[in-house]
Amino acid sequence: MAKVSIRYLVSFFFMASILLTGFSVLAAPPDNFTATMVSSGMEMPMVKMGTKSRVENPAIKGLVTISLEDTKKTIMMNTINKTYYEQPIQDRDKIPNVYDSDVVFDKKR
Repeated sequence: MAKVSIRYLVSFFFMASILLTGFSVLAAPPDNFTATMVSSGMEMPMVKMGTKSRVENPAIKGLVTISLEDTKKTIMMNTINKTYYEQPIQDRDKIPNVYDSDVVFDKKR
């Protein structure tokens, strides 16, 4: 009698765990969201829309970083002075590996 009830309880808990956690595991992260990222006690508002993202820097008032993955560039904009700086995003394939024994770094002064 105890073996039958244990078998039913195990199967019941197994089915319940699949039903309760199965759907949340299969969910994908959203493409568009707004959030507040907290790092070392500083709050940084951030927005992501598809391949574009925007992060405000709380340490420097008015500095906004916009990343455009489609065009592979990063724009740093100062909202107070209305100035901006564009910088291309480097491909990860072209960045040298620091731990590679064939890579030589030259120190410049």
